[in-house]
Amino acid sequence: MADVHTDVIRSIPGITCSVCDGKDFVGTRYVCLICWDYDLCQKCYEEKRCTARHRPHHPMQSVISREDFFKSTQSAVAVDEVRLCCPFCGERELNLAALLQHNQQNHAEEAESVRCPVCVTYNVPGNSLLDGLFLEHLRNEHSELDEGISCTTCQKKPFAGNRYACLVCHNYDLCEECHTGKRFSKHHLPYHPMQQIMPKEAYAVQNPPPERIFRCPYCGDGELSASGLRDHCQELHQNCPGIRVRCSICGVCRVPYKNFTLLKCSLLDHLRDYHGLKGAPEPEPEVIRPIECSICFLELEAEIVTERYCQCRHEEFHEKCIREWLAINPTCPVCRAMQKP
Repeated sequence: MADVHTDVIRSIPGITCSVCDGKDFVGTRYVCLICWDYDLCQKCYEEKRCTARHRPHHPMQSVISREDFFKSTQSAVAVDEVRLCCPFCGERELNLAALLQHNQQNHAEEAESVRCPVCVTYNVPGNSLLDGLFLEHLRNEHSELDEGISCTTCQKKPFAGNRYACLVCHNYDLCEECHTGKRFSKHHLPYHPMQQIMPKEAYAVQNPPPERIFRCPYCGDGELSASGLRDHCQELHQNCPGIRVRCSICGVCRVPYKNFTLLKCSLLDHLRDYHGLKGAPEPEPEVIRPIECSICFLELEAEIVTERYCQCRHEEFHEKCIREWLAINPTCPVCRAMQKP
């Protein structure tokens, strides 16, 4: 699975409606779960238009908007849970758990090649047709993350209560009992930052929903909001792109399309592309005006060259000085850039 998910938007450059051939269309995009590479714009979908290779009864899945996508990846509490469509029978309005249960009960023996509605909804790169492996794919990639996790120390699986995930080690998780008792395995170091992950219900009952619940994977600072984590890393950890860590937001929010594992990109890039957390723009550098001529070294006062004589942007000369210089030297006296033709 690609590690930088930059394609999750409502209007995607390069996507063409299979009916009207509209490109970069605005509005909800709908994807056929049976046909290969079949997309409809919102207008064609609502007017029930289709091509000859597509059948009207084929299940269609909508792609989540950019705003809703980033909202779902920043909150520990499910907001407006995405509704999914069964790729075999077209059953609609299913959440993730209901989709898995529905397919286990009704389509366990289906071998037809279909696309995963979860991957389509979140526009996961490479969401092509699955060759008769949809149920297995659903179990492995999109089942509740907590169900298949065992405590790395005591091997308890599954375990109730809070989970503690190391943000530096690969797939290192502890139950509350082992974390409280400080029981670690050999490859884990006690100073590694550990992110507390509470059950979903524990977040949901809090009013207002908790925000300052994330921990920095580099230095271990805690009680950070999603935007606070971004600002913290931008200020203190810009020079740590080569250190692989786990994203504490992905762990707490249980992002349904992405495995909670060590990142292949920098954390700041991940926060921007997966969670929509863009840092403050870099301030424009202050322009320092030259105070002396670079040729004669006398004070410039208000006399600065207005015409550019060289291919560079240097202008800290008296007009007379630069003319005399270029009469015997074809290059800039500061950087040796060639004189303009």
